[in-house]
Formats: sequence, structure tokens, C-alpha cells
Amino acid sequence: MLYKRTLVKGITWEVSGIVTLTLINYFVFGKAEISFGVAIVYGVLRIFMYYLHERIWKRVKWYKPKD
Repeated sequence: MLYKRTLVKGITWEVSGIVTLTLINYFVFGKAEISFGVAIVYGVLRIFMYYLHERIWKRVKWYKPKD
């Protein structure tokens, strides 16, 4: 179940990032298609990287409270 939570957290975080990046790219490139495309590719990669990062840190015992 924690894997699903991590995935949903990653998706919701990236949706906000995609919106922000789309707006920034639009102001730089002036074309909505390019702005949205760059943001989507970046967002998909970041979701995967966030998930991987969370899984790695789940195994790290450093400063982790004992159950």
C-alpha cells in the first residue's frame, strides 16, 4: 500500500510542476505546443525519478525512527 501512496504523491507533485513548467516555457518559447511537450516529458521522467528516490530512501536506516 505504501508503494501506491508514493506513486500518488509523485503524480500530484508532478502535475503542479508540469503546470508551472508549461507556463515558464510558454513565456520563453512563446508556443503552447512546445511548452506543453517539454513539460510533459519532464514530468513523466520526474515521476519515475521521485518513485525511485523514495524507494531508495525507504531502505536507508539513517535517522529513521525505530518502530
